[in-house]
Amino acid sequence: MRLNHRLIETFRTVVSCGSATRAAELLFTSQPAVSRDLARLKQVLGFALFERVKGRLSPSAQGLAFYEEVERSFTGLVELGARAEALRQFKSGTLSVAALPALCDSLLPQACERFHRRHPDVLIRISALDSPELDGALSEQRFDLGLVEHKHPIAQTVATSLFRGNEVVIMVHTHPLARKKHLRLQDLTGQAFVSYGSRDPYRRRLDAMLDQHGIKRQIVAETSSATSLCALVRSGIGLAVVNPITPRFSSGSGLVCVSLSPSIVYEVDVVQPINRPSNPLINLLLSDLRQCLEP
Repeated sequence: MRLNHRLIETFRTVVSCGSATRAAELLFTSQPAVSRDLARLKQVLGFALFERVKGRLSPSAQGLAFYEEVERSFTGLVELGARAEALRQFKSGTLSVAALPALCDSLLPQACERFHRRHPDVLIRISALDSPELDGALSEQRFDLGLVEHKHPIAQTVATSLFRGNEVVIMVHTHPLARKKHLRLQDLTGQAFVSYGSRDPYRRRLDAMLDQHGIKRQIVAETSSATSLCALVRSGIGLAVVNPITPRFSSGSGLVCVSLSPSIVYEVDVVQPINRPSNPLINLLLSDLRQCLEP
């Protein structure tokens, strides 16, 4: 005969209530059945579990020590059950996200704040990566999902559109162009500019448009970060063309955003590696991301 759950449960119930009769009631069985289970358990363990003291069952020294081990095991099972229930209801778990720095500094904090209100026990791990490191990490299945700004396919992933809009011209409210509701390329002639570096794809597209129309500007600062670009513009040294998300989610940005014609399209895709285990938390975060991006 071996230990089984029924024998352990009978023993635990008898110790906790101090009576085989009461234990039988709690276990929906008979008192003789409880006594038989205790006898079988004694045979399996090889030592006496109880002593009779004034007509009541009292655990022996060995029985009490065994009971303490049983309680530790049951506590572990209860914790495992609670953990399983939390996972079933998406109350806990881990979600790993990789994104371009511009999105880690703007959109993701807002979405995570919404997510955390409903799922406070979920750990979100965010990694800010530039391309092509971001593409490589997603292709290698290192994250549950990624946020990228381009349309070219990444191996071993599937992409869906999250956002599509146009780049905007940003400036402080005291700038002469801040009164305009819409800007043309010609309005940028001679303006002091804060710009991305010369290798940035959005900088190259803007440069090509300006060159095509023979428009010259004065670049006073360059940076690789959209957040830094907004901060430089906020200082008042010039204006900039930037994605529409960063200034929108910059806390107390103090910036004026004006549309530009012809427009420069800005897109964000959600990329999910196809070989990672399914994580139901992904769709919950995606819902919050989309709600944050609603007009």
